[in-house]
Amino acid sequence: LAGQGRVDLAQARFSADLTARRVDARALHAALPATGLAGPLRVQLAADPQRLDLDCDWRDARYAFKVSARADAQAIDVAQLQVGAQGAGAGARVVAQGRLGLAGDRRFSLQGRLRDVDAAGLLAAARAARGADAAGFKARGVLNADFEAHGAWGLAPEVVLHFSLDGSRVGTQSLSGGGDVDWSGGRLRRAEVDVLAAGNRLRASGAFGRPGEALRVMLDAQQLAHEPAGIGGVV
Repeated sequence: LAGQGRVDLAQARFSADLTARRVDARALHAALPATGLAGPLRVQLAADPQRLDLDCDWRDARYAFKVSARADAQAIDVAQLQVGAQGAGAGARVVAQGRLGLAGDRRFSLQGRLRDVDAAGLLAAARAARGADAAGFKARGVLNADFEAHGAWGLAPEVVLHFSLDGSRVGTQSLSGGGDVDWSGGRLRRAEVDVLAAGNRLRASGAFGRPGEALRVMLDAQQLAHEPAGIGGVV
C-alpha cells in the first residue's frame, strides 16, 4: 500500500487515500484464486461516534473487486459489493448489498444477484484447496440467481430466504425455479421450493419441527440420464 493520510485532531478523524498493488486473494484464504489486484483504497475513521468508512475498487487482468461499506458499534452496512471476472470471454459477477447487526439480536439483511457464475467450478476449487478430491465435479454450467435474505445471527438465529433461478444451466441442461425458506431455531417454519434441473423436478412444501407439522417433498426424476447425474432409470 502507498498513499497519504490526514489527521484532524479537533474532529478526532483520520482519512487516507491509498493505492494497493499486487493484492493476492489466495494469501487471505487458500480456497480463493491467486490474484494481483491493484487500485484505490479510501479509509475514513471517526472517534465520536466511532465509525469506519471504506471504499475500494481493485482489479487485475482476470478479476474485479469493488466495495463500499461503513461500520460502527451497531452494524456493518455494505452499500455495494461487486465481485467479477473480466477479460476476454469473462462475464461472471456477484453483486450484493446488506446490513449485519452487531448489537442486540444481531439482525441482518442481504440482497443480491449472481450472473454467469460457475458454481461447480468454485466448489471444485474450494475442495482442491483443502486437499480434497475434486474429480467428482466434472459438470460445468452457469448460475444466474436473485436472492433476498433477512433474519438474525444472535442467540436465537433465524433466516428468511427468497431465491429465484433464471437462465441457469447444469452442464448443458437448464436449471430454473425458486423458492422461499423460513428457518428459526432448528425449526423449518415454512418452505415453498420448486426447482427444475435437467428435466427433473424437485418440490418441497410445508413446515417441520413441531408436532403436527409436515414437509411434503416430491421428486419427479424422469431424465436422470442427462448430465450431471449421468445414470439410468427414473425416480
